[in-house]
Amino acid sequence: ARRRELASREGLQAELDTSWPAMIHPHSFGGGAKEGGVQEGGSIEGGAMAMAKAEREVNAHEAGLAAFLRQTDAIDARPCQHATLRRLVEYGVPVLLLHGEDDALAPLAEAEKAAASCGDLGELVVLERTGHLALVERPEETAEALRSWWLRWRNKGQEQGQGQGIRQGQGMRM
Repeated sequence: ARRRELASREGLQAELDTSWPAMIHPHSFGGGAKEGGVQEGGSIEGGAMAMAKAEREVNAHEAGLAAFLRQTDAIDARPCQHATLRRLVEYGVPVLLLHGEDDALAPLAEAEKAAASCGDLGELVVLERTGHLALVERPEETAEALRSWWLRWRNKGQEQGQGQGIRQGQGMRM
């Protein structure tokens, strides 16, 4: 609701400028400096941060304020996804949840509840020093977590001759 109010009152760019720093862990900005884009020492290489921010802004402006408000309303109104995850598990579908340890938009406690709702077929990987945009902030670690998870499940399924797999404890931290 806060994002909707800001965009309605001050415009779409004001909302974009305000919400962007909350999506990214301070380390990604170069040791906590959030003003002026990526600085030396940040974890994101080659201007990827600036490109992601610019692409987000272009997409938002192309869609327009009305589309942003509709999307925000839909996000606010969507039901909890724990039931969806439980249904996947009922069909034997393994679930991987990747979550930034310092995600300011989606608390880690919610990811832990979601993983718990998946029982033995759920795995939570918490990416340290990561905010809401793990693919932008930690692409290598995200890819490795996905690859490792997929290989474990694929190999376990081949061993058992079915889709059921293994449980890797309560999850892991990368």
